[in-house]
Amino acid sequence: MSKDKRAYNKFNFQLRKAPEEVKDEWKRLQKDGTEDDKDAFMRDLIDAQKGGLDKVLLRCKSVVQESMQGETGAWISWAEASTKEGGDDILHEMIKAKTLSIRRNPKLPPNSSVPWPRNQQVAHTSEVWSDCTTTKDGQNLKEEENEDEQEKDFLNQFEAIK
Repeated sequence: MSKDKRAYNKFNFQLRKAPEEVKDEWKRLQKDGTEDDKDAFMRDLIDAQKGGLDKVLLRCKSVVQESMQGETGAWISWAEASTKEGGDDILHEMIKAKTLSIRRNPKLPPNSSVPWPRNQQVAHTSEVWSDCTTTKDGQNLKEEENEDEQEKDFLNQFEAIK
């Protein structure tokens, strides 16, 4: 197809306007694809100006790398915290250093006979992290594009009502 200058120009014009996923797929095809794959991709992209990017997006894949980190926490009993942290003496030191929050157990009545520290709850936190790589095929990308269009339509209708 690159011998047909007019078609090649149309293809380049469409490629410049295309989403990043389409451009990434073209780069991948240039490295690893056969001539037939490249020609089919070019034809589909040229045809996309008439009817959207459906065929082209179905060919594409998007890889997303996500990393998250943070803390999760919960109020746990003194006994459970003592087991998790390695003993009562460690919890007492953490309280002195003000690195541990405690509160009276809200499930116990005010006049409970349970002695301190067993009547306390400990704010126990754990560090968490995750690394995730997600691959989306063209169908997912097309659905996301449709959701974006639906959202735009809704916002336009909403603005018209104002």
